[in-house]
Amino acid sequence: MFYNLGMCSVVESSNFWRNYSFVYDSSDKSVELVLKNNLALVPNLMYDIGFNEGVDLDLNKLKMLGFKTENRVLRKYLFDYVINNTIFRFCLSIDYICFVQIGSSYIFRQRFNIFGVMVDNVFIFIPKLMVSYLLDLYSRHDFDSIMQSFDNLIGWDFGKFVGDFSLVDNVELFSWC
Repeated sequence: MFYNLGMCSVVESSNFWRNYSFVYDSSDKSVELVLKNNLALVPNLMYDIGFNEGVDLDLNKLKMLGFKTENRVLRKYLFDYVINNTIFRFCLSIDYICFVQIGSSYIFRQRFNIFGVMVDNVFIFIPKLMVSYLLDLYSRHDFDSIMQSFDNLIGWDFGKFVGDFSLVDNVELFSWC
């Protein structure tokens, strides 16, 4: 069964991200960013699960999985990857929010239990279910599926929202952390 977890929202002025929603597949527990125009193609799509409903993250388990505390934020660096000869670091961080931090050491802090992804200077809120899914993909070293879970917007389509990367020539894994 597929569930629409809600619209993708980003802390920036662009309306670009409002064209995307997160979809959860209960059969394989995957969470992917899907273009809203493509939602009509998803069979048996349900709308009754909220963005962060019914999911709790066990912080002690995350520490056992290798998360380290840095400035009161739990962090796990997953991998480094290359876009057009520029190396980006993909880091999953959990505080009052969860986010993936790519390429910068900026820590986005908020007092709400909101989860998100930060790509350079773009902060993308993600559902809690995606945290578990990203960790599963990381445990299998499945770089391509991690990129696909964001509809390749943090890879091949990086230039759609970061002007310096309007022509992406290559995206490749540099190393697992």
